[in-house]
Amino acid sequence: MKYVYGAVGEVGKRIVKELQNSLTKGKRRTAEDQKLLVQIERLRRVAHALTQLADKWNSEMEETIEMVFNCHEELKKAYQISQDLKQWYDIGNRMKTTAQLIGNLHQGYLHAASIEEFMSVS
Repeated sequence: MKYVYGAVGEVGKRIVKELQNSLTKGKRRTAEDQKLLVQIERLRRVAHALTQLADKWNSEMEETIEMVFNCHEELKKAYQISQDLKQWYDIGNRMKTTAQLIGNLHQGYLHAASIEEFMSVS
């Protein structure tokens, strides 16, 4: 799970880098730059929360993460993949057959392979 959450973090870092590269060069900041800076700050605020279950978020964090997910679908997908893979370790899975568990894990890895940062996890 350490590598899975690391991959989610890398997706977030890549998005921040892309946003930073979109900023206007020079000292003057445009209105668009201000919007980008707000998005960058939100991404930094939610970085740790993306390694937790959603039920551990307070209402303010939930709101912030929802705004981030609305702007960055790939980060939302990465978080969902991490939660799906985490479910594989759930105690409730002990009643499933080995074939079912392997099938679920394989399906999780197929979803993860669609995001470059998850390739090392796969």
